[in-house]
Amino acid sequence: MSTAKRYPAAYRFLAGLIKPFLWVFLSKEWRGTENLRRTDGFIVAANHVSQLDPVTTAHVLYNNGAAPKIMAKDSLWKVPVLGWFLRKLEMIPVVRGSRRAGDSLVAAREALDSGQVVLIFPEGTLTQDPDSWPMMGHTGVARLALTSGKPVIPLSQWGAIYVLPKGSALPKLFPRRTMRAVVGPAVDLEDLREKPLTGSVLHEATQRIMAAITAGVAELRGEEPPAQPFDPRRSDTRSGWTHTDGSPAEGNALAASAGETTAGEVAEAAAAQASPEASEAPDGAARPGPDASPGAATEAEEGR
Repeated sequence: MSTAKRYPAAYRFLAGLIKPFLWVFLSKEWRGTENLRRTDGFIVAANHVSQLDPVTTAHVLYNNGAAPKIMAKDSLWKVPVLGWFLRKLEMIPVVRGSRRAGDSLVAAREALDSGQVVLIFPEGTLTQDPDSWPMMGHTGVARLALTSGKPVIPLSQWGAIYVLPKGSALPKLFPRRTMRAVVGPAVDLEDLREKPLTGSVLHEATQRIMAAITAGVAELRGEEPPAQPFDPRRSDTRSGWTHTDGSPAEGNALAASAGETTAGEVAEAAAAQASPEASEAPDGAARPGPDASPGAATEAEEGR
């Protein structure tokens, strides 16, 4: 089953409206797009530096026969007009900090199983790295990849940040900028797919995915990335993948992979992880299998 050219009418209509503006105001430099020509569903994981990223990243995918279903925070569905388009485009809402968060995981797996493409920004929000490098990713993308068995294609992009910088309400259309993107081969997760879905496995998979994205960004920028990714929960340092006590840094999983994570949501995630209702692995991570029910998936997402 090919992922190419199976677009809803609303997708084609919206693309027809947006693409002319993108062609006029942005030049394009895309590499590695042959990695998008696949015959089954797959996950695309991209870095997040601008509110324009969903549009410019979807442009890369759409033009290469891989129109994505984007996972996004559910509040966007309440915005007039935008919400209507999101429903018509069959995007995937994520209800953060709720037991319904697991519904998005189920919807994403169904999309993948039907041969579609799911786009996730693993950082969960605009990067908070002072130099706009990819920061630590949340484990939702790894969980989706390992439970679905689908490949993860890293997409690194650079350029949208100059058009719509963080904190800017209006785009800066002049001078004309170049949207650069590099699409890498599938991240190697094969040795992790048969292992129990423990916290250490999820973090290893997430680290590999973010390392592939960061390598692409470094190629586009022509610079060396930081030795350790920025940890937004520890703004005083680049803490890498462990806290000072040696324990792995945790995220709010798939819910955080689709929108900003608030302090309250992190607290809720920590409380859920400590709850005796969750099925715990030896290292403290919930362990739903590939055939887990939506309820089990929800508990797992809240526990991460």
